[in-house]
Amino acid sequence: MKPMNIDLGTIRSSPFVGVFAVATDKVVLLPELQEVKEKKKLEKLFDCEKVYTRLANSSLLGVLAAGNSNGFVVGEIAEEQELEALERNGIIIKKVLGITALGNLMGCNDKVAFCAKTLPDKAVKTIGEALKVKCVRTEVAGSDLIGSAMVLTNKGFIAHPMISE
Repeated sequence: MKPMNIDLGTIRSSPFVGVFAVATDKVVLLPELQEVKEKKKLEKLFDCEKVYTRLANSSLLGVLAAGNSNGFVVGEIAEEQELEALERNGIIIKKVLGITALGNLMGCNDKVAFCAKTLPDKAVKTIGEALKVKCVRTEVAGSDLIGSAMVLTNKGFIAHPMISE
């Protein structure tokens, strides 16, 4: 098995890197505007396709999107021209209506999407169909901000230390 690339750093000079990036095993979405030093580090770190973009005319990609190897889901505030540009790059992306900060409200891998209990039924159905996963409504450490409290991939996850069994 190939060793995992791990590094310490910033995105847009912020240590809160998950606010600005969303990654799957196949692709990582990164903000368009970055310091040259950061961009070079990220180019070396991620051994997958890197796509520089924005959503809702913002660099807060991790707040606004979530994804797995089947594609990405984004909140309704993402602009059509942004989604079209991603689709031209071969990225499968689906807008979830009625939601803005979708990346804060869910976490997923190729098997499951953990969704906030507050997400409407229609949104959960859209997420499951778009990402081709079973959706489980839950909370993490008493919070609906699942995407802020956990990160998961097909290999494992890290979660808030107060998560229940």
